[in-house]
Amino acid sequence: MKNGYLEQIKDYNVRQAWPTPEKAALLVIDMQRYFKPVAQPIVEDVISLIKCFRENNRKMFFTRHGHRDPKTD
Repeated sequence: MKNGYLEQIKDYNVRQAWPTPEKAALLVIDMQRYFKPVAQPIVEDVISLIKCFRENNRKMFFTRHGHRDPKTD
């Protein structure tokens, strides 16, 4: 199925959805120091995307995961 999955779902691909720059937004999820060891390979790319969106005055949303008490949450 690895290479043929697109063929298997072709009947469900009824429209092309290309990004519209004017409507695009960047969603940055959980880019916190806590996750740096696992996120390190993509940090430079994320920073580059953030800079690009800022330079082009595009919408960005940042989220972060939080706990009131990490031991019980």
